[in-house]
Amino acid sequence: MKKLLLLLISLLCLFNTAMAEETKEAADTKTPAAQEQQQPKEQADIKMLLDTEDVQQDLQAGVNNNCYLELEEGKYIAYKIDVKDDDTRRDLFKKAPTERVNHLLTNNEEIYNYLTKFIQSREKSGRKYYGYRITGGIEENTALPDGSTVYKFWFMKLEEDDGSSMHIPIGIGIGIGGHHHHGPWVGVGW
Repeated sequence: MKKLLLLLISLLCLFNTAMAEETKEAADTKTPAAQEQQQPKEQADIKMLLDTEDVQQDLQAGVNNNCYLELEEGKYIAYKIDVKDDDTRRDLFKKAPTERVNHLLTNNEEIYNYLTKFIQSREKSGRKYYGYRITGGIEENTALPDGSTVYKFWFMKLEEDDGSSMHIPIGIGIGIGGHHHHGPWVGVGW
């Protein structure tokens, strides 16, 4: 019986080793194809740094699907936002800097309503978005000479505690005493 069990265990080990090698070889052969598919997406994801004049020209050219994120004074990145695709919104909010006010500009009212509604719903619910709490607001819109409107708003990504420290509000009371008739006692209460 012991010999049979030992034989079964050794066959199981050999089988697992062979399967692991096949799986590793299959993963190695699939990697180049996966990299080829990933590269065009990464190339499309590259955003150019724009200055204030470029942004003003884009906004005056007519309604577009861009939302401009101000990185620093006078420097912007344009994000193409599709209100039917949450990935474009996710891209904007995940890559935006944390712990600072991020100013956004757009001349598309649909994008403006879509993003402000998202910011306000996250702020009201207090739910985290990829580990961050989001708060935001609306700034005063500006009118362009051609009569179109530039919608301005802002948001912040605030880091939350990672939960490694204990922040549980508990009160502990320890009492020593007693009464004349009941004798001494020690009590611990929550």
